[in-house]
Amino acid sequence: AKTGQINIGGHEILHGILEKYVGENQSNVVESFKNIIGKEQVSIVEQELNLRGYKPEEFDKEFLTVYSDAIATNKISYNENIFTQIGDFIVTNILRPLGFSKIGFEDGQQVYNFMKEYQKGISEGSLTK
Repeated sequence: AKTGQINIGGHEILHGILEKYVGENQSNVVESFKNIIGKEQVSIVEQELNLRGYKPEEFDKEFLTVYSDAIATNKISYNENIFTQIGDFIVTNILRPLGFSKIGFEDGQQVYNFMKEYQKGISEGSLTK
């Protein structure tokens, strides 16, 4: 974990989840994710990656966790369209492969709330249901 992180525990847990279920090489998932979130949010995350001292070859492995950190620190704010697409992305690429075939998000607000609750739960030492 690099310095400057508000929530190192949550960051590292998300790494574990992603590495187990997405794989060590996360570049395809990250590229798809970048297409969803758009240039402005990609720029915010890449700036944060640079500030934390990550090398460009580490960006794909760190991108989703730093994105999650950026939500927790309000560097990235809610956008209905983007978070609806992120929800679809999470369901298709992470939750369904884990066997959650009937899970989904009703709208972008639920995805944003899910990500905020994840960060809050991790920082408090537990995850909410």
